[in-house]
Amino acid sequence: MLPTVEQFETIKQFFASQSIDPKCYVCGSDEWAIEDILQPADTHGVQILRRGAMVPLVQFECRRCGHVVFFNAVTLGITPAEV
Repeated sequence: MLPTVEQFETIKQFFASQSIDPKCYVCGSDEWAIEDILQPADTHGVQILRRGAMVPLVQFECRRCGHVVFFNAVTLGITPAEV
């Protein structure tokens, strides 16, 4: 699912508050597209992390070279943490 305008603003605020310089470490571009919010797959298995091994991810793609990176949507503040 694509992020809403409010979620996009929350992401921008998070990056600014953490002094994150969103440059692509492959080509150096600062032109990113937020492609999707990916929900964790509904699978069962070993839970490695305290909150579970599966977290929702936000997919970012560099507009210049196509490099893709993911950020935890809970950490970004756009998806509530499940208890």
